[in-house]
Amino acid sequence: MDRYDTDWNPDSLGSDPDWGDDSQERRRQEQERRRRRKSRRARRERELRRRKRIAATVICVGAAGAVALAVFLIGKGRGGAETSAALTASTEAAADIAETAATEDPGTAETTAAEPSQNNADVPYVFHETADTVQLGKSLTDISIYDAQRHIESDSSLDSSQSASSEDGEDGENAGMSGTDSLTDTEKEEAAKASDYVDSQYAILINTDTGEILAERNAFDRIVPASMTKVMTLLVAVEQMQNPEENLKDKVKITQEICDESYRSGSSFVGYGVDDEATVEDLLYGAILPSGADAAMALAEYTSGSQEAFAQLMNQKAEELGISDTTHFTNCVGLYDEDHYSTVYDMSVIMRAAIDNELCKKVLSTHTWTTGATKANPDGIQISNWFLRRIEDHDTNGTVLCGKTGFVNESGNCAVSYQEGNSGTGYIACTALTYNQWRCIYDHVALYKTYTK
Repeated sequence: MDRYDTDWNPDSLGSDPDWGDDSQERRRQEQERRRRRKSRRARRERELRRRKRIAATVICVGAAGAVALAVFLIGKGRGGAETSAALTASTEAAADIAETAATEDPGTAETTAAEPSQNNADVPYVFHETADTVQLGKSLTDISIYDAQRHIESDSSLDSSQSASSEDGEDGENAGMSGTDSLTDTEKEEAAKASDYVDSQYAILINTDTGEILAERNAFDRIVPASMTKVMTLLVAVEQMQNPEENLKDKVKITQEICDESYRSGSSFVGYGVDDEATVEDLLYGAILPSGADAAMALAEYTSGSQEAFAQLMNQKAEELGISDTTHFTNCVGLYDEDHYSTVYDMSVIMRAAIDNELCKKVLSTHTWTTGATKANPDGIQISNWFLRRIEDHDTNGTVLCGKTGFVNESGNCAVSYQEGNSGTGYIACTALTYNQWRCIYDHVALYKTYTK
């Protein structure tokens, strides 16, 4: 077993995978992939800067044209209102040209390369950057996926997680970025204690009432969504129900194949055994609260007959949400696959759709749930959403109502959550790739506390 997907239930955490004799080769391959990603990002940034220069040139040329026209009119003896009108018309024309160039420029404040078209009336949720969008600074911890692997669940307190955040990873994706190299480990540790510090390599915070992106870091770059995938699993399963009130009572048998696959992948699980029968309602809670792979796979097979067919439904939903260019699913669990990917922006779109569904929101906001009886547990299995139970003790300028976490080696710790602020405003935060569960929680606390009302 070389990869695993697990959540934060202490009773269902797996141990580090056995990388075997080829660990060095796998490390080398991953470092090479990270090097190529860094190179592609650098090329993209150079192209964005070039387009910005073109846009700036267009603006200057337009302004110069307006002035030249005014001088010409004055030279011809025309003045007053006519000259003013000419200046206004020329300036507006220049502004139109500049606006067109900015729209085509993925590097401007209003658009990004991966952002969905805001003119597509069929896209239900589109979030946009503004001049006030905060571009989060670089993470202080230049970690690699192997550092994320090594730190996962190794620390269970604020002090230990802050200490871990001072360690530098080998060949980190942000290695060498300005603002981090000159800091000592102690300085990094102190900086990480700041209330507004966000460590995750990918992050976004959205005002759901206005659609504004309040803060972001690499929000449109590809990530491995891990068990955040199950938000889409929940949404698709619920939307496929013809009669939810009746369907929730349907019984689904847990097969040998489901148990075997959960075991082989090392995934989190609810704890069902072969031939146990679970209600669809229990499976919904089981897929989200403890991030149960057994529950998610049973839901998929109940909904569409097979996990492969269910993945197709997930991709159809992604297309409906306007994110199919940057999000693709191959499984309902969140297991790693090169063709299973998303962005923190897209995961926020999925969460937005989920909270608009009454049943999905109810499941995502439930702290604890007790399933029906099983063969091994006649009193049922008590399951918990550990993210919600742990973040509720922190001041976030509101109440975090919904949350879903995830972890695979390639994603580090990640989470997507929804908060209703003290002002009544709704917010969604999504982060990916940090080194342990507590740092992920602190990142969400920092985003909500710093940028919401």
